[in-house]
Amino acid sequence: MLGTEFKSETKINSEFLKLNPISNPAVVTALYTDPWYGLNNDANYLMWNVLKADQDPLDRLAFKSEIKSYFGLSQAQVDEM
Repeated sequence: MLGTEFKSETKINSEFLKLNPISNPAVVTALYTDPWYGLNNDANYLMWNVLKADQDPLDRLAFKSEIKSYFGLSQAQVDEM
């Protein structure tokens, strides 16, 4: 995800979760502003890079499970990511 920057939280559903948007605005805000995972912080993008297709599948699965639980996302949402 490095090189893909979300300039506002409104881009999360429109560019990242088109098929399974997050309906709760507080969760969208949390995805954008969270100190550890927030997409408003370029330093956090290194962590999100594990979702790229060329990354280790077990690392990807672990990260998806972590953010699913942390943000209360559905399986469909983390799979779309």
